Parts: sequence; structure tokens; C-alpha cells
Amino acid sequence: LLHVIETLDLPFDELEDFYQRLHDRAQVEMDQMADPLSVSGVTVIQRVSYGNRLREILAHAEENSVDLIVMSSRRLEISEAPTGFATLSHQVAILSQVPVLLVKETRISRDFAACRRKISRMCTAKCLSPGATLCGIFH
Repeated sequence: LLHVIETLDLPFDELEDFYQRLHDRAQVEMDQMADPLSVSGVTVIQRVSYGNRLREILAHAEENSVDLIVMSSRRLEISEAPTGFATLSHQVAILSQVPVLLVKETRISRDFAACRRKISRMCTAKCLSPGATLCGIFH
């Protein structure tokens, strides 16, 4: 699992406490996502990195020979369509050199429970080739 904390254009040490709080919160969320996968026998490696989210995700996928990127993708109404180059998940899907699975969040909550269940079912149903490297992005 990968979580990238977008850094601001200020010296890192000036915001170190702020970044640490974000890191701690991300770690709790990743632990919750990893637990059902670990119970299913899937090896889960967790990493928090800092920088530009798009660049960090794409670099992580390349450096770790990832076979599939799995990301949540929030539901958008037509009236909310982004005017720029889409959302982060869509940017990753367009620019990634490996397949990307976008899992839509539910309208009820953003707790990633549905995403965790879908990923867990996919892994336990052996939909992936043995030894495939999966990169789940928590954002």
C-alpha cells in the first residue's frame, strides 16, 4: 500500500509536525486496509512517501515492477466534472505504464471499506497471477 503526502512549497522541516500528523493518520488507514488482506495470506508492504502525488505513484509503480495499480476513485456528478486534467486517479490511469483498477467509493461514506472488500475478494479469488505485484494507492 502506498500513500503519498503532497508537500507544500516550503522547507520540509518547517512543517515537520504537520507532515507527521498526516503520516500517522495515513498509517492508521493503511493498517485497516492491510489487515483483511494479511488474514487472506496476501503479503502487504506499506509505504508513506512525500512529494508530488502523481510522480510518486508512477515512480513507485516503475521502481517496484508493479503489475496492477488499484486506486479508489470518488464519484463525480456531471456538474462537478473537473475542468483541468481530471482527478488524481484518472491522471494515474492515463499516464501509468501498467493497468490501473479504479474502485468507485460509495456515496454513503469514504471509509474505503468497500474498496478493501473488493481488493480482498480479488486477491483471495486468485484473480491475479501467482506472484503478481499489486500496488494499492490510499489517497
